[in-house]
Parts: sequence; structure tokens; C-alpha cells
Amino acid sequence: MGCHKIRWSLRHAGCPWPPLRNLHEGAKGTANEELLFVPPSAPCPMRAGIALGSNLGDRLAHLQSARGRLLLLHNGSGPFLCSKIYESSPVDCPDGSPPFLNAAIEISTSTPPLDLLSQLQLIEFEAGRPSQHEFHGPRTLDLDLLYYGDINLSHPSLTLPHPRLAERIFVLKPLADICPDRIISSERHSLRTLCGSLEQGSGIAMFASSF
Repeated sequence: MGCHKIRWSLRHAGCPWPPLRNLHEGAKGTANEELLFVPPSAPCPMRAGIALGSNLGDRLAHLQSARGRLLLLHNGSGPFLCSKIYESSPVDCPDGSPPFLNAAIEISTSTPPLDLLSQLQLIEFEAGRPSQHEFHGPRTLDLDLLYYGDINLSHPSLTLPHPRLAERIFVLKPLADICPDRIISSERHSLRTLCGSLEQGSGIAMFASSF
């Protein structure tokens, strides 16, 4: 199949995304039809949370450069929110991996989630991270799309909310700086509460108050 079916749970009032019809050629030249919820653009800006990490090269410079690029993706009347920067030990990484600098940014965007993911991957590539890389290996820049409004998305390339968001203190701590009362659709508790449950003994430390 040339297309992937996407399951959407659209719970953002006032921003319905109708299904689009996609035609592709079957094995015998007949046109087979699939329904795709892949809008060309969102009807109104959504709030998207993005995690930033770097543990290779000039870590702070990589985060600062990514911040500038993400600002260009921000649109709408909502604020461009940036967390403090934290330093944390690598998790599930190869032995000897250097520590990470981590931050979080929340933007308003009309770019659909899969297109936004492509933009984030391009920013990573331009920061020196190859498209083919060692799993959890050291990287100049790591950008993860954590949530997109209250949408639940299951797709081979992207799951929203991020499935391990609530397990990662290096993600929760920066997020709690900028939107402590947000409740992710997959969780019952606020980011502040989730962060508090993991922070003790985690070793995460503030590196800079801004970037």
C-alpha cells in the first residue's frame, strides 16, 4: 500500500479536520480508495510541545540554534515558550555516552503533525545529525514532538502524545517549566505532578536559566 491509514482522535473544539480521499492504482490498474485524515493545513493554530536534547559538540550552541529555527515555525497569537536548560545523564544510551543538555519549547503552529515532524528532522540534519544514525547514540541535536494539542495519533512515523513522555524526567522537568498544569491526553496527572514523582534522585540539574 502506498498510503498509511491514520487514526485520529480530534478533541480540539472548533478545529475539525475532515477526511481527505486518496486514489492510488491497484495491482490491476483499478483505482482503490482510502480515507486519510491528512489535512493540508490545520484550520487554526495548535499548541505543540517539542523536546530538545544535545550531547555531542557544542551542546548549548546546538540548542540555541534549534531555538531560532523553531521560532520560525511558530505562528498564531499564542506565546513562544522556552524552558530553562537542564543537564542530565544519558538514558538507554551506549556506555560512555556524554551527558545531555535538555530543554523544551511550546509553539503555536498550523503545520500538520507529520509535516511538523519532517521540519524537526530537517533541523536535526542541518545541525549535523545524519538521517541514518546509531540508536540512542550521541547526537548533536535531538528534537522530539511530544504533543500536538489534545490529538491522539497512531502512525508508523509518529505517535502522539509521545509514548514515553511520562517516564522521562529530562523531558518532564523542562516541560513543567513552561506548562506545569497541562494534562497530556494519555495521562491523568499534570506535568507538574508527573515531574515531582520522578525528580527525586534523578540527578537532573539546571544548566542555564534561559537560552
